[in-house]
Amino acid sequence: MALTKVSYSMIAGAPANVNDFGADPTGVADSTATIQLALSSGAKTVQLAPGSQYLISTVLSVPQGVTFDGQGSALLQSASAVCVKTTGTNVEIKNLIVRSNVLGTKKGIYGISLEHSNAFVHDCQIYDITFSAISNSADDVRVFDVVARDCGWDLIQNFTDAGTGPNRVHVHRCHATR
Repeated sequence: MALTKVSYSMIAGAPANVNDFGADPTGVADSTATIQLALSSGAKTVQLAPGSQYLISTVLSVPQGVTFDGQGSALLQSASAVCVKTTGTNVEIKNLIVRSNVLGTKKGIYGISLEHSNAFVHDCQIYDITFSAISNSADDVRVFDVVARDCGWDLIQNFTDAGTGPNRVHVHRCHATR
């Protein structure tokens, strides 16, 4: 059998690129299933291709210990849901653009939902979300260098109960505009 395609994902420990799993970097076809496949592949880092746009129709779940690196690319959220959520501890989401206003209507409820502790979100841009850019129901999260534009409520909606844990939410160099 001839080798027809070589990618870094063929090297143990290398980042997984969502395009190698069949994602459409033009934003025309729905890439939800293929991006989720990459996120669930066991790779410690999952990357979007730089300068791309990916259409998302339902929530993407980032599992424990995974870094989701947008590399400056955009997720175009086409459904009334959360775009990206953490489903385990020690998750990093970085360099990601989330746009909810795909067809002229705000669709996304939250851009990023932090549901487990030790989450780190940085260098992200979140646009046109119905409620908050980031929802947080976890303890010990860090949100740095995030820009939110045209989001309904605020940058971060914090659902943690101060009586259940340390409730450390660190927010630095972030801003929201309408």
